[in-house]
Amino acid sequence: MQRRILKSVKALWFVLVIVVAGNAGGGMAATATPPAQKDAEAFIQSVADEVFATLRNAELTSLQKKTAVRTMMNRTVAVDYIAKLSLGRFGRPRDGLTAEERAAFDTQLAEYNALFPDYLFEKFYDLIITKFDNASVQLTGSTPVKATDTIVHTKILRPAAEPVLADWRVRADRGGKLKVIDVKAEGISLIITQRDDFAAVIGTGGLDRLLEHIRTQIAARQVAASAGNKPHS
Repeated sequence: MQRRILKSVKALWFVLVIVVAGNAGGGMAATATPPAQKDAEAFIQSVADEVFATLRNAELTSLQKKTAVRTMMNRTVAVDYIAKLSLGRFGRPRDGLTAEERAAFDTQLAEYNALFPDYLFEKFYDLIITKFDNASVQLTGSTPVKATDTIVHTKILRPAAEPVLADWRVRADRGGKLKVIDVKAEGISLIITQRDDFAAVIGTGGLDRLLEHIRTQIAARQVAASAGNKPHS
C-alpha cells in the first residue's frame, strides 16, 4: 500500500513539473520578492489544466498523447536544474582528484546530464496516464515563504481515488518568468525523494552504477512501451 502511494506521489511530481518548471538551465536566481499570490495561483491552475486536458483528449491516440507530453517537457521543464538537484552532492567533484580522475568525473557527469531527460520521461509517463489522466486541480490558497517564493496549495482530484494534497513552490527566474522549484505531495518533497533514490544507487557502486541503472531503466521502459507492456519497477 505504501509503495503504491509513493508511486502515485512520484507520478504526481512529474505531472506537476512537466509543464511548469520552465527551461531554467543550471540555476534559478531568486528575485527580491516572492511572486504575487494571485499570479502564482493563476500560473499553477493554467498549466495544470493544460497537461491534464492533453492526457484526457479523446481525439488523440496514445502515441500522440505521449509525443505531446514529451514535447511539453522539452519545451518547458528545467531539466538541467532538476538533474542537478537530483544528483545532489554527487554532482560535485571530490577534493584532491588527479587530472585523470577529474576528466573521468566530467565524462560521467556529461553522460548523466545527457541521459536524465529520457530517464525522467520514460520512468513516469506510464504512471501519469494510469493514475492522473482524468485528474483536475483545485486551488486551496497560497503562502509567501522567505523573501523569494510563493507556495500554492492545491488538491489533485481523481475519480474513484483519494485526492492528493500538493504544494507547489513557485519562484520567478532571472527573466521574471514563474517556475516551480519544488513540489510537496502529501508532505513529501519529490525532488528530495529522487535525490535519495539516486544516492542509494550511487552508494552501491558510485556514478558508474548510477549510469548503468539509468541506461537499463530507459532501455527497459522503451522496450516495454513498444510492446504495450509495463516494466517492473
